[in-house]
Amino acid sequence: MELKQLKIFQVAARELNFTRTAEILHYAQSSVTAQIKSLEEELAVQLFDRLGKRVILTDAGKRFKLYTDKVLDLTEEAKETVGGSEEPSGTLTICASETQCTYRLPGDYRNIFEASLVDAAVQPLCDLELGDIEANKKCVIAGIGIAALPKLAVEKEIEEGSMSVLRWKGPEFPIVTQLVWHKDKWVSPALSAFLDVAREVILDR
Repeated sequence: MELKQLKIFQVAARELNFTRTAEILHYAQSSVTAQIKSLEEELAVQLFDRLGKRVILTDAGKRFKLYTDKVLDLTEEAKETVGGSEEPSGTLTICASETQCTYRLPGDYRNIFEASLVDAAVQPLCDLELGDIEANKKCVIAGIGIAALPKLAVEKEIEEGSMSVLRWKGPEFPIVTQLVWHKDKWVSPALSAFLDVAREVILDR
């Protein structure tokens, strides 16, 4: 079993098309077919069902893909670790709230906001709840109600005059932006570079 075969299988499993796989990897289609067949023979199992011009992963193929992805990911990690490249590169999967993605500020202040209303003996009449910042902004502009939103999310509307600021007289919201990753996660050069940039942006705001 060779890394070349695993890479071919990985792309074929994603594309479910041997012709497309050959184009992506710059191989002849016959080479792709031969490498897949060789891999199936070595594993003594069929990885793909050939249905005319279509191919789909068998159950064994789906299971094998999980290990293929792990092997190839570890191979890339090894290359980055010992390669000594000065320019970080790689693929990052970043999870963030809508506000972080859109405006770089957290929006998880609902519990604090509601607790402040309770402390002030305020009972809001709520007929409509929206989980989307842009939808909240549109409702405020339409005169439907008021909303507590991150400042960065409404700077443009305030400047244009379509929204105005109501000063909050309650306690400040201790909102914190956090960067988190698994304790066992290998911090690749690409991830390290991203963390540095993220810290810069967060501190700058």
